[in-house]
Amino acid sequence: MALTSEQIQRLFKVMGKVIFLHQRAPGDATAYRKLMSATIDQSVSGAASDANTITRFLNPFTTQINATISALDATPAQARTMGATFLQQCIAPDMGFGAGSQLSQIDTRLMADMTAADESVAPSGDNMANDDCFAAFFATQYGIVLRQDADPSIPDAYIDDDVV
Repeated sequence: MALTSEQIQRLFKVMGKVIFLHQRAPGDATAYRKLMSATIDQSVSGAASDANTITRFLNPFTTQINATISALDATPAQARTMGATFLQQCIAPDMGFGAGSQLSQIDTRLMADMTAADESVAPSGDNMANDDCFAAFFATQYGIVLRQDADPSIPDAYIDDDVV
């Protein structure tokens, strides 16, 4: 079974959320590290540096913020895995493959289906480390080459947290 244009568009709308999560988490982790450092510095300076502030506020605060930072640090790997699972468990059966099919099978079929449906993504250019576009993300994270065109039918604007 070939994917229809509608199915291909849905695939990239979902994967846009995965890529957004993959991109966003490292910046959020950095922001939380900065917040934690500033809060500690502020809390232990001057009159606020009493034992009560440290034991009742700073210790629980840093424990909670460190847990959040750890979760954010793990998010890119989790997003990559989540995307692979989506492709293998949800998209592969739509292509006529068994759930859990290899990404290499999906790669070949996705290119053919995108060509048949006249669907394409924007070219990634020379910077394949730039995961803010579909072409580079699929190539670097999954080894999947997508059909690319300078006038794509699947915009990189799908990489967002809004419903499109």
